[in-house]
This record gives sequence, structure tokens and C-alpha cells, in this order.
Amino acid sequence: MILPILNRLFVLLLLVLCGTVTAQSTTSLSASFTGLVTDETQTPLADATVLVQEKNVATRTDAAGRFSLPVTAKDVLIISKAGYLTTQVLADAAPNHTITLKRARTDAGDGDNVIIPFGVRKKREITAAVTSLNTETLPQLPLADVKNLLSGRVPGLYLTQTGTQPGNDGTSFEIRGRSSFGSLNARALVDGVQREFGDMDINEIESVTVLKDAAALAWYGFRGGQGVVLVTTKQGSATRSGIRFDTQVGFQTPAQLIKPLNSYDFATLYNEALTNDGGTPIYDQAALDAYRTGTNPRVFPDNNYIGDFLKRASPVQRYVLSADGGNNTIRYFTLLSYLNQEGLFNQTNSSDYDSNIGFKKFNFRGNVEFNATKNLTITLNAGGRAENRLYPGAAGTETNGATNLLSLLYNTPPNAFPILNENGTYGGSTLYQTNPLAQLQSRGFVSAVDRVLLASLDVRQKLDFWVNGLSAHLLASYDANGTYSSGLNRDYQVFDPTGTAVGTRNQAPLSYRSAAFTNNNRRNEVWVGLDYDRVVGHHSVKASGRAQRAVNASPERLDNRYQGVSARIDYGYNQKYLLGLVAGYSGSENFAPGKRYGLFPAVSVGWITSDEAFLAGNTTVSYLKLRASHGIVGNDQIGGNRFPFQNFYNRNGTGGGYVFGTGFAASNSATESTLGNPDITWETVRMTNAGVDLKFFRNALSVSVDAYQTRRSNILTTAFLPNILGQTLGNVNAGIVDSRGIETAMTYDRQLGRARVSFNGNLLVSADKVISQTGQTRLPEYQQTVGRVAGGQLVYLSDGIFQTADEISRAPLSTLGGRALVPGDIRYKDIGGPNGQPDGLIDGLDRVLLNRRDLPDTYYGFGTVVRYGLLDFSAQFQGVLGRTIDIQPYVNAGPFSFNQESLSRWTPQTATTALYPRVGIADRNHNTVASDFWLRSADYLKLKSVELGVSLPESLSQKLRLQRARVFVGAFNPITFTKLAVDVDPELPGAGRQDNYPYLKTWTAGLSAKF
Repeated sequence: MILPILNRLFVLLLLVLCGTVTAQSTTSLSASFTGLVTDETQTPLADATVLVQEKNVATRTDAAGRFSLPVTAKDVLIISKAGYLTTQVLADAAPNHTITLKRARTDAGDGDNVIIPFGVRKKREITAAVTSLNTETLPQLPLADVKNLLSGRVPGLYLTQTGTQPGNDGTSFEIRGRSSFGSLNARALVDGVQREFGDMDINEIESVTVLKDAAALAWYGFRGGQGVVLVTTKQGSATRSGIRFDTQVGFQTPAQLIKPLNSYDFATLYNEALTNDGGTPIYDQAALDAYRTGTNPRVFPDNNYIGDFLKRASPVQRYVLSADGGNNTIRYFTLLSYLNQEGLFNQTNSSDYDSNIGFKKFNFRGNVEFNATKNLTITLNAGGRAENRLYPGAAGTETNGATNLLSLLYNTPPNAFPILNENGTYGGSTLYQTNPLAQLQSRGFVSAVDRVLLASLDVRQKLDFWVNGLSAHLLASYDANGTYSSGLNRDYQVFDPTGTAVGTRNQAPLSYRSAAFTNNNRRNEVWVGLDYDRVVGHHSVKASGRAQRAVNASPERLDNRYQGVSARIDYGYNQKYLLGLVAGYSGSENFAPGKRYGLFPAVSVGWITSDEAFLAGNTTVSYLKLRASHGIVGNDQIGGNRFPFQNFYNRNGTGGGYVFGTGFAASNSATESTLGNPDITWETVRMTNAGVDLKFFRNALSVSVDAYQTRRSNILTTAFLPNILGQTLGNVNAGIVDSRGIETAMTYDRQLGRARVSFNGNLLVSADKVISQTGQTRLPEYQQTVGRVAGGQLVYLSDGIFQTADEISRAPLSTLGGRALVPGDIRYKDIGGPNGQPDGLIDGLDRVLLNRRDLPDTYYGFGTVVRYGLLDFSAQFQGVLGRTIDIQPYVNAGPFSFNQESLSRWTPQTATTALYPRVGIADRNHNTVASDFWLRSADYLKLKSVELGVSLPESLSQKLRLQRARVFVGAFNPITFTKLAVDVDPELPGAGRQDNYPYLKTWTAGLSAKF
């Protein structure tokens, strides 16, 4: 259903494009038009751009401000220059062929537009904490999740990768640190509608705006408490036209993979672990020698599953074709893109299929803006995606067999069985009946095809005939998506080296998997309201009001609905004194009737101090703005069950209910589930922000500094009820977290001869503290969350490793494992007991809550762009400080928790140099419980992206009929600087271990051309 709609939209856009091009080609040019461009003092302006609308005809003014180019009397000339406002004039209307440009005030030029909720403001007018980023500054990289391109570029925005698997990679982002007990992923809105934007192509996006304080977020009421990222898609323009082609081809390489052991080292460690556990080694010296020499690989195999079944590199490619243009009546932008990311699995080809994991994505975008009348503008934004994810059919899963296969590769002992027996059959054993080669070649594959349609209609009607400056606005969206799963299936038999079939698995012929439509979802959102925009003398008033309603529907559940109204008024006097008022009134079905609506107001002020007489003519500080805001926003996504104010009941079938009478058989019945809380409410977030924006040295250096303070109250926490109730504990709004921080951003841009040099940098330093949380009075002070950071780690405090039995005899008794302690075990400190004093036991009362967590308290980014002649170079870094990770799951990963890290374990011979405790197999809990022994600093600095390019000379581009062309090479995540001794990625430490896809580095070469 979606594809035919997309096809028709694309055909329509092509017709519009062709019609526009035809109209352009039929207009004849007259003789040369000669003109003069000046400023308001009649001073000639050199190097101003003059172009003819809808035609690829352009020139620049000379040193005397003059220009000449062929036009007709009906042509529209568009004149622009940095620091001045762009002007449009008819060719026959320019008086004496002289065109005057008005100088733009600082942060109020053509390129200074900032998207705010349902509005546009100049940077100069912004009094809230808002950061806007134009995507033209971002590199062209073949990434499945475009959010990764924002890393290190936006102050206050912390992005971290959560996966790298083709088609299932992801990026989470939080704004200004943590102010709650859990994660606070910011909401993303595309063209004003809540949508995920990671799957978009970067060339679809015009700008990304991050809203960070109450003055920017209160408009969204309940939906503003987590922060909001506004994404605006590209639109056509009456001042430009062209066709653009971008492509990159490259490869992705795995890094920080778990390092497996060979069979000799594995067997040696296994024997050692059995001995440490008080058992008997199972590998004799003859077997160890056979593993070491490899003389009998059929009986004593030595497999390297990672080396054999994971490639060293996999290809990736991206192709994008887009076109934009228009005139004063109709403007268009259209795009088609294709991304192909192949997986790392090796030996996946069979005679019937290729089971390698892979991801293919087709993106479509068609945006058309049409002036139906002088006062009516209609905009249709349509986007679509077709995504195809391929998975190996490992373990017969109907979803993602890659995780099962990766777990097999990482966790199967290297000596489990020969991959292939002498007769070519798949190897296996009674203990290990899953063969990785067979999983790749004889278990089929799964194909999951997602179809996504995103469409919105935007209608604006000017109402100047009623009230000058008044207009009406309607935004309606229709989003739909669904998944179709299919594939092929078969099964295989494994045999031991004697040729005996093992296990219950039998060979099965190739057959179709069950096909099904799943994940069907529809979302509609409507905003309707009025805008008022008027300037009278020195007074400027911009006001907006909207009513909103949204429905999210899926066949397997009740519809999700929410609604509200929002209003905003911004007042400015002489573009120097600024005042903003905003409020949202939201309703949420998560709360009981009569308690579903809340009001969220905010106020902000700004002062362009540099416009005052006492700073006029300052040669150092060219611009200074002070701003401040205070307000309240909310968050209705508080966790827990849906409709938490309701009591729910479980239906118990036969044998699961109560016993009545004299028999012992249970009858059918219903039991009460989690207790509802009729007073449950939303999180309330009070925000205060103070900021200053400065520019130095004729605007070459720009600096912004913000200080903020936030109190998040009514955080949902578990209620502590008397046990006599015999009921699951409910939730109450009893949590409070305070957070504060300083955020700064800097840019520097200057022309140095033939070189253009620019730098950017940003830094956030934050701190938070839990003020209130339920159940803390029952805990000893050193375990209470109150007064500590949100999300701190509760761990045992280690005191080295036991070296002798005598040390153990004098140490507190451990209750963390069933076996007795032996040398090589971790020693823990006796912190407290029931009476608050050390009691000679190591138990749960000895855990301490530390102000250490995986979210950093400081994160920063910096980068540069250097252009010299036809060459350009760019690099962007991201770094974090104050991040802590628990390395225990990664050190103790692999078959029986053994890998290359295990070679650094404690033994009597390595007692003074050992990095980790002794190895063991049974009852390892004492050494693997959460303790500070395993905590490590995960501070890092990453080169997130780097690019080196060269542009074609203008003379060559003209011969090729190109406006411009550029070739380049680039990389994503190529270098990481960290003090971590363990070979894991500090940002994504689980990658390449357990069942997770490896961490990836991307290397690419590309071409960008505009016609």
C-alpha cells in the first residue's frame, strides 16, 4: 500500500521538476544587464553574489560594486553578501540599475534563522537555551544512524552508541546530564511531529535544533521534560536550483573483539580452574601436547571461530540523488538514497542462499511548497523508507539469529569438536551440538522488510484582511509502518569423530519459514492555531497559539492518545530588549480522570548589551547578549505499567487459583495484580538558566556560556508497604533529584590569505544529587542514595587479593559463595553489620554506594575545518570525563569465562603481577559480585570523523557542466584515546563480547557533485 503511494509522489515531483526545467529553458535571454550594488550609504559593495532566479546564471560584483549578466525584463535578480540582507528585484525595476543592500544586525542575517516550536526566530531574538546546527557542516558518511554525525558538535548533547549491528545499530542521546534515576532519552520531532530521525538520510535534513531550558521546552508540556531535538527537513528555494549526487563506498572493520584462547591455553586454564575448585584436571599431558602441536586436529581440534567466521572487513556503500529549486509560486525538494551495509559473517554462502547479516535501506523524500494564492501557502512533506534486514537463521529464530550465532562464536570452547569431520559431515559432540559452519550454511535465513511512510500537510493562511500580521496554521500528519518477515529454513545433523550422530537434531530439507506481517503501527497528529507577527516602530510582537491532539494506534493494544494547547508571545523593543512568555497545557491518559492535565509556564528575558552607548565602538567585544529563563516542564513517561492509577487482576486458569473446600485442587479464579495509585502524577521539572553570548574581533570569535539548575520532582519510586498486605508493591511519586551545570560553546572563523580556518568547541560540566527517594531510612547511611549522584553503583569495597591461607584465616567470613575462600580470591572490606559496626562477615550490609556511574559528568567536543585553495580538511572529536564501567562481564567472557584476559589471572607464580583473581568454574560468585575491584575509568577521547577532500577547479567543472564537484576520503571512529587496560571500547564496552556485534570503524571514499 505504501510503495504505490511513494511511486505516485515521486512521479508527481519529477513532473514538477521537469515542468520547471522546461519553463526555464524556454525563456530567452536579452542583452547584458549592467548594475551597481551599494550599501545604505551608497558605498559600492565588492564580491556580492548576483544570480537570476530559476536559471543557472550568476556572477559577482567587482571591486567597484558593478556586475553584468544576461537577463530579460521579467527576470528576478537575487543579490546577497555576507553581513547583508538578501534582496530580490525585478530586472526592469532596479532604479538606474542600482541595488541597495541593507546591513544585517549581528545574529540577524539571512543565515541566522533558528527553528523553535512552530516558529522561526533570528539568533538575536532567542532568549532561551537553544542550539541549532546546519547539516551542511556535517560530513558525508555511509552510516545507518545519522545521529552519530552529531557526536561532539552540540553543546549539552551527549550521544553514545548502543549497538553496531547492521540494521540494529542505535544511538541514545541525553541533554545536560542526568536528572533522574533512569535514562532520559530526549524526544525527537521531525517537521514538528514526533518521529525517529536516525533512519533518515543526512541529506534529507536541513537543520537540527536542541531545546534545553524551560523557555524552549514548556511549549510541549508533558513531552518537554526529557529535552527535545527538532529536526527540519529540506525545502525548495526560489533562490537556488540544482541536482546533487553524493556517493561513498568503503568498508567497516571490527575492533576490540574478544580475544579467544587456543585449545592448549584453554585446556590448561580449565585444568587449573578445576584444581582451584578442589577437583581433578580432565586433560592429561598427552592431550595438552596434542593441542599444543596440532598433530591430530580431528581428535584434538584447535578452532578459532572468530578468525574463521568473522571477516576482517565488510563493504558499505551509499548513493544519494536529490534535486531542489523553484520560484515564487512553487518550491520543491526531492531525494532518493540507497544504503547497503553488509555484515561480517564469513563462509555464509550455500548453494541456495547467502545467510550473512546485512542491511539495505531505500529512502525517499518529496517536499513541495505551493503558494495557492497570495495569502495561502500549502506544504506537503512526504518521506518514506524501505528497509530490508537479513539475518542468519541460527537456532531457528524468527527474528535476529545474529545474536545467537555471535554467542556461539564467542562462547564455544576451541576444542569442542572439529568443524568438519573427515567425511565432510558437520562436527559435534554430546555436549556441543551446535556447529557454527552449519548454522551459517544449513539453517536458512530470515528477511525482515520494514515499510515506513511519513507524511504531513502544512497549511498557512494569512489573515491580514482581518488583523494585520495575523495568520492561521494547520499541521496534520499521517505516519504508518509495518514489517513483513519471511525466509528459508532447514536443519542439519552433527556427528562425532567416530561418525556417530549425536543429539536429537535431524536433517531437514529446505523449506519456507512462516511469513507474517508484524509491528503494524499508525500515528496521527494534528496542530491547529493562529500566529501574529507584527513590527510597529521599535516594537516587535510575535505570538503563537496551538491546540494539539495525537493518536498512536496498533492492532494489538489500545490506542495511545494525548492532547493539549500551547501559547507563546515574544516581545522585542528595538531588537535590544527582549521578553518571552510561553506555556503548555497538556493532558495524559496515564493519570486518573480529574488529574490528567497540567500547566507548564516559563518566562525568559534578553538584553543586547552591546547596543548600549557605553559599549558602542568597542573594538574587542563586538556583540554581547545577556539572557535568562525560568519555568516548569513535565514528563508523563514516568515508567511502570500503562494506566498506573488502575488496579489490575490476573486471570488464573485451572490449577493456578485458590483452593476451596476439603480437596487440594485449585479452581479457576482471579488474583489482584500490582496495586494502582489513584494519585500518581507526572514528573515536574523546574528549570533556571542564565546565559551570555559574546562575539569578539568583528565577530570572528563567538562564545556562549550557560549556567543552569534543575529540580526534577515527583519521580516514580517503589512504595514500601506493610508485608501484611501480601501484595506487590505499587509506585509513588516520591523522588527528587537536583542537577546543575555549566555549558559553553565556542567557534572561531577567519580568512588567512588563501586559507579559511574555523574551529569549534563545546564543554558541559554537570553535577546532580538525589534529594529524596523512598526506602532510604531502612538502609545504612553509606548505602542511601540521598545526597549522592543518581544512578551510583552499589558495590563491595575490595582490598587486594588473598595471597595466603593465613590471610584468609584472619579475614572476615565471606557469605558471597558456597565454597571456602582460597588464595587468589578477592579480599573485601568489612564495612558494617546489623548494628552499624563491622561484624566479621562479608554480606549485603558491606556494600557501599559510590558516586560512580556509566554516565559522565563532563563531556566535550572540538573540531576544525581548514580550506586552502581546492583542498579542505575537517576533523571532529568527542570526549567524556567521569565515566565508570564495570569490566567484570567483559574480562570474564568467553567459554567458561575464559579468554586472553584470563592469562593475567592470579597464580602462586604471578601473585605480585596478577591483574585478576584466580580462575574457577563452579561457584564463582565471590569474585564476580559487583565490587570496586572491577570498576575502571572509561574516560575517552575519540576522533569521531575525519575527512580530506579536493574540489575540481571551476574551469574543469564548467567543462563538465557542473556547478561544483568534490572527491574525498573519510573515516568514522578511526581512533580512540583511553586509559582502559582492557581491550574494550570505552563507549560501547559490550561490543564484540557475549552476544553483541563487534565495534566498527568505517573507512570511505566519496564523490559529491552538483549540476
